[in-house]
Amino acid sequence: MSFEPAKKIKDIESENEAHRALMCVAHNCPNRWTVDAGSGRLCSKHAWADPLDWGAITQQIHAGAFTKAHRYEEPPRVMTKDEKIGTLLKLKDLFKMPQDPKDWAYRLQERERKGEKLSEIQRKMYRGALRVRDDA
Repeated sequence: MSFEPAKKIKDIESENEAHRALMCVAHNCPNRWTVDAGSGRLCSKHAWADPLDWGAITQQIHAGAFTKAHRYEEPPRVMTKDEKIGTLLKLKDLFKMPQDPKDWAYRLQERERKGEKLSEIQRKMYRGALRVRDDA
């Protein structure tokens, strides 16, 4: 009978080792490494800085993460009842089924007749749906 927790501890240690291999070598840096330019595998903030400044850079990274996590954001604006109704009516119109399944093709044809320049694929699709022959 094998001791199961010991196996789990070894698995956890190997996972931690694999994770550490991905991290910036600057002490206590929370970033993964992105640059390997001779000074070791460093994140981009540490890689191009003087090693004497690494402590201050790491401190700024941690402070930035803290302020980002605790930043005040305004709550979303509450819509009035009339705005909600208007939005719902617009959505209702979007999902309304057309009476004619080729309505989209007729709308494109009408737009072209009015002089609007359609893309080649738009022309090809609506003409194929309506079985309109090309002019040329």
